[in-house]
Amino acid sequence: MQSPRQLTITPEHRSRLAVVYIRTAVMPDHLTDCPGLKAQLDQEQQALDWGWPESAIHVIEDLGKSGSSERPGWHRLLDLVRQEQVGIILATDASRLSRSSAELQTFLALCERTKTLLVVNGAELRDPAPTFLQVLSADLREFDRLSHLPTFFPSTGARSGASGVPAGTSQVALHPDRFAHEVLAGLAAHFDRYGTIGAIAQHAPSLVTNLPRPAARLLAEILALLGEFEEACRTWRAKYESRAENC
Repeated sequence: MQSPRQLTITPEHRSRLAVVYIRTAVMPDHLTDCPGLKAQLDQEQQALDWGWPESAIHVIEDLGKSGSSERPGWHRLLDLVRQEQVGIILATDASRLSRSSAELQTFLALCERTKTLLVVNGAELRDPAPTFLQVLSADLREFDRLSHLPTFFPSTGARSGASGVPAGTSQVALHPDRFAHEVLAGLAAHFDRYGTIGAIAQHAPSLVTNLPRPAARLLAEILALLGEFEEACRTWRAKYESRAENC
């Protein structure tokens, strides 16, 4: 991955729109309900500071939308970029744009083709961050290589496997089913102890402290996705209860 480039804004960029794209997993009633939303909206000032008039700054919102859901604002942004009406797009985080690496790659190619600047956290993004699976795979390879690490998985050695490991040899078993079983069993145990997703998330730093890095990374990612799901469920429940009260 290349580092984000320092921004080079040209008159051609300023002749087009500056679009601030914001997305939240929940529909907040007030800015104070979602500090991350305020940070996203603050990017309007950044566009002003970089020379766009207020009339040329558009905010496109997908509020109450997860990164993998249907997002009308996102499709509106794509249409504007394809029509070469956008000079710069501002987002606080690449995950606001998409959680799909393939979708982000396609979007970056579109921005390159239409000469649209894509600015994430103040710097131009040209190459996406490695996907979660790429990072996890690197962690697993490193974990398997460093024999001094305590084994997170049960040792294999009852028989020779496809890898050709002699019977009786202890090795770290990086079988995906075993890995997933270990992590999900740990998550289930945390549910038994703490009861809710939010409570587990509050204790997450201490829960992953003694885990090998690949297991800690996967558990943290699962908790983040469950957190978005919990927020979405809370919103759905509130809407359902409101409709029930009005019936």
